[in-house]
Amino acid sequence: MAGPIVYRADLLINRVGTEAALYKANVVNKFYEAYEPAYNKYIEVVDEQDKADKAKDEAKVEMAILALSLLGGVGLGTVIGATCAKAYAGGTITNTMKRYLVTTVSDRKALKKKIHKVNDFATDVRTEFIAGELYDLIQSKGSARVKESMKVSSSDLGDAKKMIESPGMIKNRMQTYLYRIEASARILIEEIFTDQLGSDKKKLCEVFQKTSPLLNIKKSLPSSEVLSRRIELLMWMRYLTTLDWTKTEKWVGESGSLTNSLRKEWVEAPIRTSVRDQKNYPKLKGRVNNPHSRWGATYRQEVFYKDAGDKIRERINELYMKEFGEKFFVDSVTYLYIDFYRQPINKSLLWRAEQNIEMIQRKMPSGSAG
Repeated sequence: MAGPIVYRADLLINRVGTEAALYKANVVNKFYEAYEPAYNKYIEVVDEQDKADKAKDEAKVEMAILALSLLGGVGLGTVIGATCAKAYAGGTITNTMKRYLVTTVSDRKALKKKIHKVNDFATDVRTEFIAGELYDLIQSKGSARVKESMKVSSSDLGDAKKMIESPGMIKNRMQTYLYRIEASARILIEEIFTDQLGSDKKKLCEVFQKTSPLLNIKKSLPSSEVLSRRIELLMWMRYLTTLDWTKTEKWVGESGSLTNSLRKEWVEAPIRTSVRDQKNYPKLKGRVNNPHSRWGATYRQEVFYKDAGDKIRERINELYMKEFGEKFFVDSVTYLYIDFYRQPINKSLLWRAEQNIEMIQRKMPSGSAG
């Protein structure tokens, strides 16, 4: 816990303001200094080999969420990352990235249980970040005003979208989000000192100041160089997990008594399931149900993997060597200018990429940063 316990409303409000200012100086500013060059370098390399990935909103959202997850514990990064996922709810992003967000709060068992019980993950982590162990008390005794202030607002969602769509605005939008969190904390303090949450103000002050992550998580990060490298490496590991696809043989066209244009085609689609989900991940070769058939007809389906080009492989190896002391891709064996081995993109390599995402997250000690 930072600083002595205070029992006056004005002193507690001042402390919230001080902690928010420290977040701004030591976390938001430093994160921006690391994120912008990492994002720009990633785009520079991708632009040379895979322009399709650069243009996808999904790619931008997932990269932002993974980068924010490095800010540790139930910190500001987790809160804003959850808001980014909510901002794009309805697509595949929440399902894809929620596991990585939950990983960052796995040491806080009470919150993890709540996450599994409620649908509004973003509001849940936001409330925990501000209130700490007063979470349940707010749910049972808090006024409509304080409950509303804890929710992820339309303004929060708007900031998340702008931050994702324009990475150069990430610093400004994170600061604006932080101002609203500070305002929510002030409303909570009002609840404490007007007996809304109970008559024992002293105990409530102690619980709030001892358990609120806003007031207690150390506001420090690695050097901008190290953080930028880890952010970019996360982006590349995410990129690798997008290279598994299915191709399904389907009948397309129309059939009729006079004309029959039916033909078989292979239809390609990205796989949205983790390679580690052995129950639901598609088989290398198999059959899938035809949803339009009354007689249980099936289609042939195969899994295939797109390649990562030479520039992408070189960049990943460069970053991986600096972070882990070895290359991610096995060196090719070359003789007379001919490559006799090129490590293939396959299920086991994607499995490693997913594991590396969590390894990089664990390098940021949980609860040690905002």
